[in-house]
Amino acid sequence: MKPVRLLAFLFSFLLLISLVCACTVTPDEESSLESSSETSSFHQVENEEIASQFQDLPNTPYSFTNMTYTNTGKCGDNDGPAYMVYSTIGFTKASFDLKLSEVKINNLRKSDGLRLNAYLFLNADVHDENGDWVNCFDAGFCYSSQRRGWHLCYNLYTTITGVYPWYESRVTIDPTHDYRLILDVSEKENQATLTAYDLTENKVADSVTFEAAYTKPDGSNVSFTQNFALDYPQNVMFTPDGQPSTADWMGIARYNTNEGVYMKDIRVSNSTLYRGEESFLWTEDLTSARSIWPDQLQGLEYPVAAVRIDAYDNSFEIDFNMNHPLEKLPEPLGPYVEEESRS
Repeated sequence: MKPVRLLAFLFSFLLLISLVCACTVTPDEESSLESSSETSSFHQVENEEIASQFQDLPNTPYSFTNMTYTNTGKCGDNDGPAYMVYSTIGFTKASFDLKLSEVKINNLRKSDGLRLNAYLFLNADVHDENGDWVNCFDAGFCYSSQRRGWHLCYNLYTTITGVYPWYESRVTIDPTHDYRLILDVSEKENQATLTAYDLTENKVADSVTFEAAYTKPDGSNVSFTQNFALDYPQNVMFTPDGQPSTADWMGIARYNTNEGVYMKDIRVSNSTLYRGEESFLWTEDLTSARSIWPDQLQGLEYPVAAVRIDAYDNSFEIDFNMNHPLEKLPEPLGPYVEEESRS
């Protein structure tokens, strides 16, 4: 038998066994879950075969994946597949252009209908006079497990006034359009504004102003991050043996593997940093760290996060695919615009 046919036969056999051995889990069934050493052993062999074959594939279109890249600096988003680019300190605003019309997403687990969260956002880190970190906040697009469709959101690490730290807009972003996402701290102290500017219709699609504790409007204590991620809500945070976990991120990743979840064709361009009226294309010299999660040290057996760089760090494409390379993917979720108030 030719090597190619033998390999195809081997993968078909392994995938058939995985379907027989797969365990469908929902939060309501938590008490009845039992670990299976045989299933665990099988998946270890299957994953080693798939990892080995992927590494041998020629002409991969990616600059790097979680199987080829080792983080050497900050990695603040490690609770799901993610890619992050951190700026240096001293900017008042950051933005990037996003081809949201080309993003393909399925955050729906096929075994139980539960959803993962998806984020395409900017982050701001805030520092004290010694350069030490004191606060951060995330702000951008979310496709949450609770609500279908893309919305603006923010998440605050700490506040001065005690305002509720999580916000998700009721305005649904049209997924057939493209956008410029802008995070700005320049207007006044302890305040930030997030804006989604519709590049397709040349208008503001949505905007929100919120507390940004300890930020200075001159940007002298602020750095920004471009951050793209899938994230696990608590009801899918289990290890492969069915045990709930809030810390075993590789176990949780494996539990959510081959459930049909992905977010692909995330195309980012024109990433820009600002200082007052000056703007700077986000080039490599303005980057303090670049991280992927997981990286190759975490040992995940397949390419869950992959990045193709056109220009560091202002033009790139990201794919998150929580399925083995031979797994057939479900169709992406179609364009969805909720009928709700846009005021």
